[in-house]
This record gives sequence, C-alpha cells and structure tokens, in this order.
Amino acid sequence: MKVAVYSPVRRQGCTTLSVLLGSAIAQISNMKVCLTYTGTESDSYNIALGLNQIEDRTKSLTQVIRMLEANSITGKEVNDYLTPLTDNLDIMQTSSDYITTEESGKLLTFVLNNLTHELILTEINSEPYEDSTKAILSNADIVVVLLSQGMDVINKYKAWKKSELFPDPTKVVYAMNYYDPNISALRDVAKIMGIKPNKIVKITNNPFIKKMTNLGSLHKLMPYIYNKDIRVISLNSDVRDLCYLVMSNLGIKIDWGKK
Repeated sequence: MKVAVYSPVRRQGCTTLSVLLGSAIAQISNMKVCLTYTGTESDSYNIALGLNQIEDRTKSLTQVIRMLEANSITGKEVNDYLTPLTDNLDIMQTSSDYITTEESGKLLTFVLNNLTHELILTEINSEPYEDSTKAILSNADIVVVLLSQGMDVINKYKAWKKSELFPDPTKVVYAMNYYDPNISALRDVAKIMGIKPNKIVKITNNPFIKKMTNLGSLHKLMPYIYNKDIRVISLNSDVRDLCYLVMSNLGIKIDWGKK
C-alpha cells in the first residue's frame, strides 16, 4: 500500500507528520513501513532522524543509480540500501547532492515499485506540476494533505483543489498541523475548506516535537506518545486519530490499545 503526504504550501510539517504516522503504524500494527520522499531536499529528514549527511561509500545512492542503469539490481537487493529507524520502520534515501533530479526520480520509481514493505509513506517535496508529483499522487492509495490554520494556507489549498492537478478526492484525507483551538475549532476549519469533519484530524502544537527533531530523534518519540508521557499527552489522541483516519480509508483495522 502507498500513502503520500503533501502540502500545497512549504514548511507545513510534512516530515514531522510522515515520521509520526510511519512510526505509529509500525509500532501499533507491526506492519513493515518505509519512509521515502520526492525532490532533492533531504535536510529535514537528515535533521529530524539524525542521519549522516555524508554518503556511506558502501551504500551510496550513486552506486544504486549505476546498478539501475545497468539493470543489475533487483527489488530484494534494494532493501540492502535502507536505513533502519525503529522496529518495522525504515527510510530509503532517494536524493542527495551527488545525483541529479532525474536520477532521483528514477530511483524513487524503482523503490515504490519494488520495496516489499507493507506500507510505503512518501513525502512529496516536488511541485504539483512535476511528473514525479503527479505520478505519486495518482498511484497513492491515500493522500494525506497537510495544512495549518492560516487563511493564506487554506486559500492556496482551495486554488489547488480547483485545478486539474488535484488528486482523486475520494483518496484524500486531511491533517491540520500546529493546531491551536484558540484560533478556530477543527469543525469550523473543515467547513471553510468545504470538506466533511470526519475527513480531517489535528496535530496539536507541541514543543517536544521540535525538541526531539533538534536532537535527531523524532522517530523515537512514538513510545512517549503511546504511553501518555505528560510532555506529549495531547499527541496521544491526535496520532491515534491520524492512524485511524489513514488506515480505515485503506480498509485496515487497527487497535490503538494493543502494541
């Protein structure tokens, strides 16, 4: 199954949502989950997950690209180039300063078609009119659109929704990041956006997310959330609702009460 995470506006927290969602599903459902992304910007993942930005000579993306060009790599072999994050959660780096945008797109296509993970979560950093973006949005089983409460962001979403670039609405669910109930109720936001309230969830603004991101340990936050650590207790219901929203639209039942 393929899930895409996208926002029509930059810096809405797509990496944060992807890591929280991926680590939660990996822990709660025991499904094998892989994170990946489009575009050539990987700093957000490198920082949030504490990844070494210097390519390992034995696991370099350039090596994979050369093998792809020579048709000398199989789907199973690409698993050797994954970086494990937690139990059942991996990331596949698909871009760096060492490869071109075209090579990155070729690698991502191969990864999406060959990884054996039960769920592949792709953060889209490329523009909506780019072929890679259109291909991923059209082939995704579910698209999570991430927004915040500012009207400038919501207006850009509305413009995108009216365009031919918007994905199949039946596959789209929504998340409101940096949510603050003092600004507006989630139901009111849904009304402004013209969507059903059961199609949107919130991720409450929490400083511990930034703290863990700065420490390169965002993928290690899920146990604190699940066990209702006082510092992130508000995120327990938020991440639970996010998991239920995505998985129910994929037709998969999960039980938040069981690890």
